[in-house]
Amino acid sequence: GDTVNGIAVTPINAFHPVYGTTPVPLTPGAIGTPGSYDAKLRQTGLYAQDQISWGGLRVTLSGRHDWAETENGASQRDRKFTWRAGALYMTSIGIAPYVSYSTSFQPQLGQVLRGDGTTTGASPSLGRQIEAGVKYQPPGTAILLTAAWFRIEQTNLLTAVPNSVYSTQSGKVRSQGVEAEATVPLPHGFTARAAFSHQIVKTVADADPANIGKGLIGVGRGNAAFNLDWAPEAGPLAGLKLGGGLRWVDKVYAGSDSHTPSYTLFDALLRYDLGRANPSLKGLEIGLNAANIFDRKYLTSCYLSSVGWCWYGQRRTVQGTIGFRW
Repeated sequence: GDTVNGIAVTPINAFHPVYGTTPVPLTPGAIGTPGSYDAKLRQTGLYAQDQISWGGLRVTLSGRHDWAETENGASQRDRKFTWRAGALYMTSIGIAPYVSYSTSFQPQLGQVLRGDGTTTGASPSLGRQIEAGVKYQPPGTAILLTAAWFRIEQTNLLTAVPNSVYSTQSGKVRSQGVEAEATVPLPHGFTARAAFSHQIVKTVADADPANIGKGLIGVGRGNAAFNLDWAPEAGPLAGLKLGGGLRWVDKVYAGSDSHTPSYTLFDALLRYDLGRANPSLKGLEIGLNAANIFDRKYLTSCYLSSVGWCWYGQRRTVQGTIGFRW
C-alpha cells in the first residue's frame, strides 16, 4: 500500500475516490513509535537570594550554581553559575517602575540530528534576559495595571522533528517584545481582566546560515485575552461565580517561511461555593469549565521545514470539578 509520512494508507482513485477505507488507530500502541532511546539527567544546584529595602526602593540579588550530568548515548557533565539582579521603586501615587537582568542554564535531553546526518547529545541551553516595566495600582483600589518590555537571548533551543526521535538545535534565538496586563474590579461584583503580548522571535546565530533571520518553529508572535467574571458578594446568589472570555492567538512560525493562521477561542466557567448555602459544607466548591465553546477547528502549530506535519487544537471541552479548601 501507499504511505504518507511513513504511515500506511489505503490507495485511492483520484477519479472515483472512496473515502474512509484506511483503518484508524484507536490506541497509542496501534499508532506505534518511530523509535526510542534511554536517557538520564541528574542536576544539583545551590541557590542564594537577598532583598534590600531602602525607602521605596527594593533591590533583589540572587545567584545559583548548577552541576548537571546527562547520559544520552554518551556521558556529559556540565556546570554553570547564573545570577539575577532587579530593582523596583514604589512611589506614593501607586506607580512602581522596575528593571531586571538575569541569566539561565538548562541541561537538556535529546538526540540532535546534525546537517551532515550524524547525531549527538543535546548541549545545555544558556540564556540572558533584560526586562523593564512599570506597575500601577491607584491608592485605595484593587486595580492593577502592568506593562513591560523584554529582550531574551537563548542558545541551543531544541525543536523536535516529527515522526522521529531526533531534534534540531538552534545556535542562538532572540525574543523581543512587549506585554501588558490589567485587572479592574467593576461595580455589582464584576471583574474584568485583559492581557496582551507581542514578540518577534528570530534565529540570530546558527551553524546553518539559511536559518539566520528566520523564526523558531512552534513559537508565535503573541496573544491576547479578555475575561469578565461576575461574583456577587451578597444576596441569594452569593457564592456563585459566572465568567466568560476570549483568547486570541497570533500566527505561529511553521518553517519554510510559513505561519499557521491566527485564531480566536471563547471559554466560559461556572462555580459555586456550597458553604454559602449550607455552613456544614464550608470549603466545598463545585465548578463547570468549558473551553472552545463554539467548537472551532484550528491549528496550534505546523512543522513544514522537512515534513508536512500540522497539529490540531483541542475541540470543545467541558469539565466538571469538585474542590475542597481548608
